[in-house]
Amino acid sequence: MKIANVIVCVDYAAMLEKTLPHQMSLGFDEVVVVTTSDAAESIAVIKKHGAKLVISDRCYDDGHAFNRARMINDGLDAILDPDWVLLTDADIFCHPKTLDVIRGRRIYENNLYWVCRLGADVAPGPINTEPNGHFMLFNSGLQWILNAWPKVLCEEFCSTGGFDTWFVQQFNAENRILLSATIPCQHIEHGPFMGNWNGNAKRNPVWKQIGVINPDHAVITKSCENVKRLRLVDTALGQVAELVCGKDSLDSVLSSDGKEFFFKGTPIGHAHIHLSASEFTAEEAHVTESSGENPEEAIHSGRDAVNGAGSQIEQAPGDCGVSGSRIEQSDARTTGHGDCGCDYERREAGGAENVGEVLHGLVSGVPASNGRSDQG
Repeated sequence: MKIANVIVCVDYAAMLEKTLPHQMSLGFDEVVVVTTSDAAESIAVIKKHGAKLVISDRCYDDGHAFNRARMINDGLDAILDPDWVLLTDADIFCHPKTLDVIRGRRIYENNLYWVCRLGADVAPGPINTEPNGHFMLFNSGLQWILNAWPKVLCEEFCSTGGFDTWFVQQFNAENRILLSATIPCQHIEHGPFMGNWNGNAKRNPVWKQIGVINPDHAVITKSCENVKRLRLVDTALGQVAELVCGKDSLDSVLSSDGKEFFFKGTPIGHAHIHLSASEFTAEEAHVTESSGENPEEAIHSGRDAVNGAGSQIEQAPGDCGVSGSRIEQSDARTTGHGDCGCDYERREAGGAENVGEVLHGLVSGVPASNGRSDQG
């Protein structure tokens, strides 16, 4: 049984310096680390510890902030005939007995295996008790994976979020198996919730994730401004919808009965929606992506070109202009996202069918009516 470990690391060299030698010592048949061409420190760490180095800049294609799924797929393409593949993060230590457990028990190719994640510098106990991107073990010979190889993961998500939920959804609930409760992995705590999901802050991408939408609540950044377009991707089927702010209506693509979502008319159950936003019109984005200029220069030239054509979308800063929807309801409440110091806030449904109002209120900066602030 050949087991390969695939890791993505960009701007996490200090953490990789801690986790990679540990992962290399566990006995994987192959450890592949994917990074970008400009991540000199990560490249140095990978070479130092003898892992297979894969360089890929596809995470930035199409104006995406940090499309991690593309990086992982490029890592899969570099593996030599694996039986099982384990995806982990650069800030994760696998339990020392992980491979002993994998090789010592009967595992089935149609299952997705996971372990709990523990956090350092927090109270003892697991902080992830469901399948997640920190540890996903799957068989490369499963027919749908074999057919898709190496593009196993959906590449529609512009950030490091969403793709793992999509991947989990491709397995039936009964095939998502806790490998063992005795071998949790350890996570290095290093920042607030969603704090780095858009990758390198020095870049100015066209699309950045601003939150997630669930059937009964949304978690969206508190600082999104000048939003001109929204991009919604469902984490069940990977369907995509783009909305022009001030023109398109949310309910043209998304509705909820408070229990499950309907996306583009298709029921997607409890799968959440990956939400990203762009400060560019489609015309500006085209110039930014294709000019080959420095991002900052491209931004200005793109805006100048669009303004000169007279096609600039007029919009007040901080107002996304997307219509509320038929699922509006007045009884919503606002809660802070704990005390983690992140830039995100949570809006929960006080009753069913108000996700449209929640989304509209959060992105536009207009409070939901009758909202109240809580900590939680």
